[in-house]
Amino acid sequence: MRILTANGTTRPSAAALFGRFRQIIQSLVASTLIGLPTPALVRAEVPYLEMLHLWATDEEHFALDAFGQAVRRMGVDWQEQVTTTNFTGVKSILSERLTLGVPPTAVQWIGGREDVLALHDAGVFRLISSEHFDNLRLEGMRPEIAEIVSHQDGYLLLPTGIHLLSHVIYNQDVLDAIGAEVPQDWDAFIAAAEAAREAGYFGLAISDERWQLRNLMHGLLISELTLAGFRSLTVDFDEQGFEIRDVERAFQSLRRLQPLANPNEAELPWAEAVGLTASGRAMASVIGDFASPLLPEDGNFTCGLPPGNDYYLWAFDTFALVDLAEPAAIAGQRALVSAVSDPANQTLYITRKGGIPAFQGVDSSALNGCSQVSASIWESSRPRLFLPSRAWTQNMNVISNVARTFWRDPQMTAQDAAERVTEKLSALSLLEKS
Repeated sequence: MRILTANGTTRPSAAALFGRFRQIIQSLVASTLIGLPTPALVRAEVPYLEMLHLWATDEEHFALDAFGQAVRRMGVDWQEQVTTTNFTGVKSILSERLTLGVPPTAVQWIGGREDVLALHDAGVFRLISSEHFDNLRLEGMRPEIAEIVSHQDGYLLLPTGIHLLSHVIYNQDVLDAIGAEVPQDWDAFIAAAEAAREAGYFGLAISDERWQLRNLMHGLLISELTLAGFRSLTVDFDEQGFEIRDVERAFQSLRRLQPLANPNEAELPWAEAVGLTASGRAMASVIGDFASPLLPEDGNFTCGLPPGNDYYLWAFDTFALVDLAEPAAIAGQRALVSAVSDPANQTLYITRKGGIPAFQGVDSSALNGCSQVSASIWESSRPRLFLPSRAWTQNMNVISNVARTFWRDPQMTAQDAAERVTEKLSALSLLEKS
C-alpha cells in the first residue's frame, strides 16, 4: 500500500515499510541459522530502485518524483526511504544498512569529491560509466560540476541541481508596508527588521537548527571577510589569513538579529520557518534558494544574495549508485541514469525543486522568479566558492555549533564566540597535521 500525498505523488505506508523491515530481519535470522553470510534482501526479478534521501517536504518529494515517475514508466519498482534529519542522517542510515547487508540502490548525496571517492575506492559506490550504462548521456553537465564528479572514464555522482547558499527571500509586501528598500548591507537589513518588528512582523524567519544558523552565518561572515579570508577560516585554516575581529563583527550582527526573529525558533523545521516569510508574517528568510518552491506563485517576493556579499557559496544535489551485483538492482540503476539524462526530466525536476539546472541547455524559462535570479547570479562574473567535504563536516560544523551556543546563551559575547571558533579550528588544524 502507498500513501497519496498532497501533490499527487505516493509514498510507502507505515505497514509497507514495516513489512519490508520484517523481511529484512527474517532474511538475517535465516542466514544466521544456516551459517551462511548475510544475504541481501531476496527480491523478485522485477527491476527495482530504492532511493535513500532526505527530501521530506511535499515540495521536495514532488520534485524528486519527476525522476520517480520516469523510472516507473520504464517498468521499475520505485521505492524510497526518507530521513527527516539531515545529510548526516543519510550517511548514518547508509552505514547501518551496509552493515546489515541490505543497502539501498541509490542515495541522495550532497556534492563533494573526497568522501564519495573514498566510498568508491572502498567498493561502496559504483562508477557511472558506459561499462554499466549504455544509455549514458551526460555530456551537457556543467563544467564546474564535471570537474568535481569526473573520475577515470566515468562519473562518481549523478548531478541533479545547483543551489546557492545563504540566499535571501524578502516578502516585498512587508518591505513596502514599512517603507524600506532591499537592504544593501547588514546594518540596513537590521534597521529594516527593527521597523518590521515595530509594525507587527517578524524581522527574520529562522530556526535554531544548526544548519539553518550555518546558512545565516555564511551571509554574515562573507560580508566581513574577503574570499581569501573566508577560505583561510573555513578551508585551509590559517590565522594569518583573516582578522578575528571580522569574525567577531559577524557574531555581533547575529546577536542584533536575534530579538527581531520569530520567538518559536527552537528546532523549527525549515519549511515552517520559510512559511513565515511566505505568508507575510516575516520580512525575510536567509536560507538556500532551494526554499523558493515554498513561495506561493501569486506572492510578491524579492530574492538575491545576502546584503554585502560580493561572492557566494554553492553546492549541488546528486545521486550516488551503490555497487550491487543483483541484475534487478542494476536494471533499476540504469533506469535512473536514463531518467536523469533526459532533458525533459531535468527541466521538470528543476522547475519543481528550485535552484539552477545541473546541465546546460535545460530550458530555464519555466523556473520560478527566485531561481531565475540564482541563474543570473551564476552566469555573472561574481566570484563563487565550492567548499570541499572536509570544510563542511569539520570547519563549518564548528562554526554552526558555536553559533547555536551563542544564539541560545545571551551571556556569551561576540568576542567569546569568535575566540571559541578560532580556538576549535586551530585545534582541528593541529590534529590534522600531527
